[in-house]
Amino acid sequence: GSSSEAFAWGRSYENEDVSDAEFRIKGLEDGKYSISWYNTWEGEFFKTGSGTSRNGELILKVPHFKQALPDVACMIR
Repeated sequence: GSSSEAFAWGRSYENEDVSDAEFRIKGLEDGKYSISWYNTWEGEFFKTGSGTSRNGELILKVPHFKQALPDVACMIR
């Protein structure tokens, strides 16, 4: 990513489901961001939300999936 945009991907090797997991994205400028969550198994964006970076860190909570999925991706803009 850059200081104002990023792509994130996360996978759990301890749980079968990444729902409700927490991501900490560092290096972003402070401010509000749009978060577009991507279901890597169905190949589609499924939810858009927002978050605020403070002190160069954006803390995200993965939305809850209808089914258990081991990974998720998101676009941060």
